[in-house]
Amino acid sequence: MSGVWGPYGQASPPTIGCARGPDVVAGRKKTKVKEKGGIMSENAEQLQELLRNAKERKKECTILSEASKETSTIWSNIFVWLGIPNAILAGLSSVSIATGNEETRLYSTVVSVIVAVLTALITFLNPNEKMKTYHDASRSYEAMGDKFEDFCIKYGIIHGGSLEKCAEELSELKKEYNDLRNKQPFINEDGKEKARKKVEGTTTQKAESGVEIEQKRIDIDVQVRSKATEEIAVVKQVISKIQEFKDRQWSIGLTI
Repeated sequence: MSGVWGPYGQASPPTIGCARGPDVVAGRKKTKVKEKGGIMSENAEQLQELLRNAKERKKECTILSEASKETSTIWSNIFVWLGIPNAILAGLSSVSIATGNEETRLYSTVVSVIVAVLTALITFLNPNEKMKTYHDASRSYEAMGDKFEDFCIKYGIIHGGSLEKCAEELSELKKEYNDLRNKQPFINEDGKEKARKKVEGTTTQKAESGVEIEQKRIDIDVQVRSKATEEIAVVKQVISKIQEFKDRQWSIGLTI
């Protein structure tokens, strides 16, 4: 078939039976959109994995903070149990020595030995310093957990170009977390396990409270809807009675 002559010369011959056309272009667009959607879906999955990792570290920081707090309390109790008797016995010993009675000499000697032992234990164990050390560790872990929580809030919604920055920031937080673990005092496994059970128990109670609140909200909503339905039914009955009355009056008027 010959081409068609136009104002600028002969045009290219029309193509018959060719698969090229708007459908193919539309198909290409759909393919590109599909590929783009797949990439976005993959990025979203990777971001969710990073967020899950951050939430696990947040939970670990909470557990370590709770374990450090409990350990600090233990050392505080030890300091009180050793310090108060030591102070009382030291006072009694000084009073006995001051009196100088023969009858109290043996008693004063025994008390002095006990005071010396308690003083040596306090000096060796140094419970006051350890109490402060574990207390500071608890605050440090709590602050580290807040950073992971802020990270989860910041990257909770995916947006363009955020995945690489998200991974880089999480890597920096992990490095800071590992450095913090290396600097903090040792926590035994029993203490960590007790703290883990306490934290998980608190989380479960919060979840159960949330479920109870949601159930109460649903119950109230059902009651409100039921009350509204009853009121609507009453209004419909009133309207029906009024309509019947009007129809009756209309029929009486026609009869007259």
